[in-house]
Amino acid sequence: MRSSRSLPGGLTLNHFASFESVETIWRDLEAEAACYGFQSYDWLSNWYRCVGTHQQMEIHIVVVFDADQAVLLLPLARESRDHLTRLVWLGGDITDYRGPLIRNSAGDAFSREQFTAIWQEVHRILPPVDIIELLQQPEWIAGKRNPFATYLACQPGHQAFVARLEESFEVHYQQRVNAKGRSTDRRKERRIQDSGELVFRVVRGGTGSVELLRALGEQKAHNAAKKNQGNVLALPGMPDFVQVMTENHSGDGFIHLSTLELDGEPLAIHWGMTYRGRFHHLLPSYTSGSNRQYSPGRLHLLRMLRWCHDNRISLYDFTIGDEDYKKVWSNETIVLFDHKCGVSWRGRIAVFSAKAKSSLKKQIRKIWRSEPDTT
Repeated sequence: MRSSRSLPGGLTLNHFASFESVETIWRDLEAEAACYGFQSYDWLSNWYRCVGTHQQMEIHIVVVFDADQAVLLLPLARESRDHLTRLVWLGGDITDYRGPLIRNSAGDAFSREQFTAIWQEVHRILPPVDIIELLQQPEWIAGKRNPFATYLACQPGHQAFVARLEESFEVHYQQRVNAKGRSTDRRKERRIQDSGELVFRVVRGGTGSVELLRALGEQKAHNAAKKNQGNVLALPGMPDFVQVMTENHSGDGFIHLSTLELDGEPLAIHWGMTYRGRFHHLLPSYTSGSNRQYSPGRLHLLRMLRWCHDNRISLYDFTIGDEDYKKVWSNETIVLFDHKCGVSWRGRIAVFSAKAKSSLKKQIRKIWRSEPDTT
């Protein structure tokens, strides 16, 4: 641990280079903090052990104290990628919302003066980097303003969609899906049930989870290859992370693993997270077999939404992605903000080039879409 000098308002800042050295402080703060499950100690420590160690990454966890009480924790890392070093949030591709943990009693989440002093001190005590790349930051974290999205120069990036489930499932279903859509859902479910027994099952660890996760991996790989899309489960260490989190936390409900089965065979599977009344929709999959025509993924989603209602979970968070089905069910949108700036001359050139390339692509798409059809 490395301590810093005093900051405005009587704050002090400490730097930790391992999860073990900061575990007690982290867990104590987490219990009283505004944060998502993505910033929990269990999520990020297991992610680093399973996935982060496969990457060229150094842990740099910064904690800000007010007297003896931790009020802000920054789960940062120094990553080497594409011949450049970057300061990033821990968590990687599976962590849709990234940012700090902020103690609920910390007023308005720090003034600009306090945040500027904290951020300057972070720069002083951490090793130098070429690029600062803080991505997918929500503007608000459990009702508290996120100082990183507020005070740093950020650009809007991904959007996430959330369904606030304040009514009964039936009321929410009727509000979001018209009568024709509901009739189609019932017809498809009857067609599947003509073939056997259709069962929704939540799995709580044990040997059943191993088999189901294997099926999840196979379904995700097959569908990704068919659509020529990326597959997060193909990343080094990711299957281990999913397995470890399921073994350790499906029993306590932090990890939610469920399946829609026909005579014991999984038609659809979902692996996600529940945290403080919020369900995170993360890794859905569905069969590529003949029953695919009956939309087993959608029928599984209906069961999960009903399960959330029955278990008093008020927010169904579809997380990042603009798929149409998410928009159908959602009544709230979260805009995530990206801060990316070059520090060294190499970093500044790389950031400038990336921005220019992105702008050029947008202009080409705009021209292409506006081109009149003369055929």
